[in-house]
Amino acid sequence: MLSIFSLESIHAEIEWTLSDDGTLTISGTDMPNYYYRGPWDNEQDNIKKVIIEKGVTNIGDHAFYGFPFLTSVSIPNTVTTIGDHAFRNCPSLSSVSIGNSVTSIGDDAFNGCSSLTSISIPNSVVSIGNAAFISCI
Repeated sequence: MLSIFSLESIHAEIEWTLSDDGTLTISGTDMPNYYYRGPWDNEQDNIKKVIIEKGVTNIGDHAFYGFPFLTSVSIPNTVTTIGDHAFRNCPSLSSVSIGNSVTSIGDDAFNGCSSLTSISIPNSVVSIGNAAFISCI
């Protein structure tokens, strides 16, 4: 069974679906900044994997802040910015794939991701914010 959620009434540029296996798929273009409460926060205990589809241009501030069971993230080549605190305090996050168009990783973006064992930062990144990878063992 596939659960489908849409943000069209809140923010017309981003839509998301959450499948029964815990995969959150995000599509659209410009992701807003969320300031601690993303539209999928009520599902955070069910989200294990995030797939951001081609076309999305940025990952908003606090988009996935504090997701306890998130283990992997796939960021496509269309994304240029990973916002402040985007994946902060995701203790199960172990693998991140970052596309070659990302130029900026925000402050505290992966702070507290204590299980992070695999991340490849492409040459396109010219700015990494303060404490972006602090507490990543």
